[in-house]
Amino acid sequence: MKVAILVSDASFINSLENVINEQGWDIEFYTSSSEFSLADLTSMNVILADQEIDGMTGQDLLKSIYNKTRADLYLMNSDLEGFYEHDTKNDYIKGFIHKDIESIIAKLQYIEAKIKIINLTAISSHKLKVILAKANGYSFNINNDIAYIELRTFLSDESKVHLLDKIKNAGINKAIISYPGQKELSSIHYEQLLEICNFFHRNNKYIAFWNVENKACIDATLDGCKLNRIIPAFNNSKEAAGYLNSK
Repeated sequence: MKVAILVSDASFINSLENVINEQGWDIEFYTSSSEFSLADLTSMNVILADQEIDGMTGQDLLKSIYNKTRADLYLMNSDLEGFYEHDTKNDYIKGFIHKDIESIIAKLQYIEAKIKIINLTAISSHKLKVILAKANGYSFNINNDIAYIELRTFLSDESKVHLLDKIKNAGINKAIISYPGQKELSSIHYEQLLEICNFFHRNNKYIAFWNVENKACIDATLDGCKLNRIIPAFNNSKEAAGYLNSK
């Protein structure tokens, strides 16, 4: 994954660089809009721009390049509320990131997993149609303040909304998710996992994953698409519950 980060603060770059190098991403740092003008926009997967950079605002810079790149564009600021009300109505900014190292790493981990899942070619269009044609559904139970969610197959949009509403209304902050009986998960299952995981992270909730069937294969795929960086996987529900109870 290739990432461009525009920020004028050299000390912030040094701090971020020390942490980000451990992730294995291809990162290019730019300290001004003029320096960034020399970048190869077509090669970028993600571009993060600080709202305050030399030469122009980060928002204006992203607006000037959005039709020149396929990269996801994100605006950073130390105070998100400072521009949320005025600047969210646009078609070029993918999202907003709080300007701190933890938030940046978490967002890039999410994007990396999303990119890898999209690129998975494990299932054919025929198999996809078969999966979607099956009756979809889930079970939802709460035990000791932890929601146990079993996904029987790929959820329809309606079922997914119903599940997320149920999580919100239950008022729980921790959940264990699994696909019981599934010996193999396709790319759409991992995409669904990522979406549910993102919902939990956005709402300051914790999630863990385990699967009873063919765990070694599923673990390998989770690692391959880097999804295990943002949703920890365990051998059984007891281990997953222990992890969640430590949060």
